[in-house]
Amino acid sequence: MTTSTKKTVVSVLPFGIEADHPRNSDLMIQAIQQRLRSAIKATKEVFDREDGEQTTRPASARNIDGIPGNIPGMQLHVDPGECTYKVVDPLQGDEETLEKIQRAMQRNSGVRVARTLKGVKPVEGVLGPDEMKTLVREVLNLINSGEARRVRGDEFDMDDVNDLPGDFLLNPSNVGNYHQPRYEKDLREWKENLNRVG
Repeated sequence: MTTSTKKTVVSVLPFGIEADHPRNSDLMIQAIQQRLRSAIKATKEVFDREDGEQTTRPASARNIDGIPGNIPGMQLHVDPGECTYKVVDPLQGDEETLEKIQRAMQRNSGVRVARTLKGVKPVEGVLGPDEMKTLVREVLNLINSGEARRVRGDEFDMDDVNDLPGDFLLNPSNVGNYHQPRYEKDLREWKENLNRVG
């Protein structure tokens, strides 16, 4: 699965995902430091362990009971060949759905929502090869864990991700200064050196 985009040969074609967490939870995409609101369904089947057995049960979403249909999750569209991404919210500009959500929240919580709800404005960015490779792996893990679903593009696997140019970042969100190496490939040597010094 190889294509050429602006003279860059990549092993993963452009794709898009929708946040779709089993418990209606938001997703935090570390590689781009962006939170995605999950698709929200009034009831979702979630996995639980009960007496050592795995079972499913409905998990209700508070304050949205009575909204017909589902609330779509935010989407992340990625083009590894151009190293670009875009976060979009299907609720942006969907006044009818936003009004239904606001009415349901007021009805179910008894609290008046003072301001009009709005969708999240689109966010776009350009990444380097290392950041893009790390992002694509993070997204693949979300798809494989059932926390996101693919809405655009072909399937890809870890072999395709490994074939992307660049190296995996150890701490893509770059939170704090822990004097750790920038790349995962350097972690073992760093740990061994740390043990020798310590």
